[in-house]
Amino acid sequence: ANRLVAQLTNVRIDDLAAPMEQATWLTMLEPMVGLAIFTDGILIGIQPSVVEFGSAWFWSKQCFTLFFLCEFFIRVRLTSIREHFRGPDWRWNWFDF
Repeated sequence: ANRLVAQLTNVRIDDLAAPMEQATWLTMLEPMVGLAIFTDGILIGIQPSVVEFGSAWFWSKQCFTLFFLCEFFIRVRLTSIREHFRGPDWRWNWFDF
């Protein structure tokens, strides 16, 4: 059965039998960041049509900015500044700016 799955998905059979990688702080952080980006996008879309929550929009933007700043500093602290900007994921990491 594993051989058939490997052939259909173009994956090596050894990769199917390998144990899963241990979750790290970086891999656990990614779904939370994705949810924050999604939520922020929804709020950006809603903001022009709802005017009466003036200060709520300001504080929600402040919270998102603080969250993304903390995410950046956590990523740099867990890897290093050099790996963050010159490592294998450097193209994605430049989106933090």
